[in-house]
Amino acid sequence: MTSAPNWLTPGASVVCIDDDWPVGLLPGVPYRVPMLNEVLTIASVELHNWAVYLTFIEIPLHQTAGPIGADVAYYWEHFRPLVKRTIGDDMKIFAPLLDVTRVDEGVAHD
Repeated sequence: MTSAPNWLTPGASVVCIDDDWPVGLLPGVPYRVPMLNEVLTIASVELHNWAVYLTFIEIPLHQTAGPIGADVAYYWEHFRPLVKRTIGDDMKIFAPLLDVTRVDEGVAHD
C-alpha cells in the first residue's frame, strides 16, 4: 500500500511540483491538468488500486468533450504542501542587523 503524508487532507493548499502528466489518458478529452507551481486546494483524497489520488476545488472533477467524459484525479506525489510565510517571519531575518549597539557610547568627544 502506498503511504501518503498526513498533510493530504481536504481543504489543504498544495503546489504542483511535477506537471509531467500522461498524454492521451483520456483520448479526445481536453481535460484540465494542474500546472507547474500552481496552488490548488484539495477537495478529496481517494485510494484507488493502492495509490492515493487527489481532486481539487479549482479543477472540475468530471471533465467532458462531446459524448466522452470521465472523472479525473491526480497522483499525490506531483504535489507538496504550500508553506505560508507571514511578512513578520520574513522580517525576522533582519533583526540581527537592526540590533546595533553604538560604538561611540561612553566615549567623550571634543
